[in-house]
Amino acid sequence: MVNRRMIIRLLLAILICGGGNLLSNTRTVLLHVEQPALPWMESAITQKVAQHLTRNRDLRVVLSERLGEETPPFPHAAYDVDSLIDWGRELGMRYLLVVQVAKERLEIQKKTGIPLLLHRWETVGVVQGEYRLLDLQRGRMLAAEPFREICCARRVIQGDPDNNRDDPDLVLRASEKLDLFDRLENRLAERLATRTKMLMRGR
Repeated sequence: MVNRRMIIRLLLAILICGGGNLLSNTRTVLLHVEQPALPWMESAITQKVAQHLTRNRDLRVVLSERLGEETPPFPHAAYDVDSLIDWGRELGMRYLLVVQVAKERLEIQKKTGIPLLLHRWETVGVVQGEYRLLDLQRGRMLAAEPFREICCARRVIQGDPDNNRDDPDLVLRASEKLDLFDRLENRLAERLATRTKMLMRGR
């Protein structure tokens, strides 16, 4: 009986090589993103990172969330380098980019206008976590770094003369939240893609 995993790897190779162009110089990146659910929108970090990465013609991104049920699942030992390398190699990939989002939320932060004299509160979106990039062919970790991005919402003139943290002017409408987190996720995706491509350069 033909090994089922061998068939899966063959099909993935055909897909990745763009219909059978096995002589292509395209490098494949397996992208795996883990993040908490947001109460007001569906996160698009995965799609945005993939979009920024594929602006390079020699890069092709495969999303782990779109792999079939017959493929091996993401390793339980998510921080074990050998497990990650084995998993990516079994799927026939060249690189593995793991993005783990610890939090993505709204915060109200104090912004200083005149030190010790004047300050105001501002609503911001914050996303933080860490990413790891592995070179599966060479069997090594290229990077394991934390990230933190902040994006400011629209600036408002607070109606409270005491710059109250609970000022209702700081509350965002639903459409404003969507816009804020769209910009926040795009900023993070651009940063991760730029860093990833820099680490992969010449490898």
